[in-house]
Amino acid sequence: MIKLDNTNYNKLISSTNKPIILFFTSNNCLYCDAAEEVLLKLKTNEIIVFKIKNDKILNEMFNIRAFPTTLTFNSEKTPITKVIGYKSKEYLKIQIKQMLK
Repeated sequence: MIKLDNTNYNKLISSTNKPIILFFTSNNCLYCDAAEEVLLKLKTNEIIVFKIKNDKILNEMFNIRAFPTTLTFNSEKTPITKVIGYKSKEYLKIQIKQMLK
């Protein structure tokens, strides 16, 4: 999982042609920790997962109001889904398959 913030966002996002996941998290969030473990298990070489922790600018840019929030984008950086809260491994597998279509 690659750490991302408002200082490196444009550079890192534009440097890849793979589908991406933006994982928004915060401190002392048990559901965020659990969701991160699931995402790490599902990570493949076909997608890039970025972790955004407590970044006010990016939170506002993507209208993030609750944690964890997971945004998925296809390889053209078109948004696919916005998942708020902890979701099961099976649910996230489906989201990742949609990204790879």
